Amino acid sequence: MVQPLLEKYECLSEECSGQFLVNMEKSKGKNLACPFCEGTAEATASENPDDNEERGWVYGCLYPR
Repeated sequence: MVQPLLEKYECLSEECSGQFLVNMEKSKGKNLACPFCEGTAEATASENPDDNEERGWVYGCLYPR
């Protein structure tokens, strides 16, 4: 089974500030809403697709956007 690459999103609402991970393929080209408050969310970090040749046992290293 292939592990999908992930993107970290953060809610822009000061009251919420929720964070969540999303499959990069499924979020590509979409504007996502925060699942906690339905506010606007922005991608802040993602896995580096160039590093996925040999990902080993450690998954989920996120790099700032």
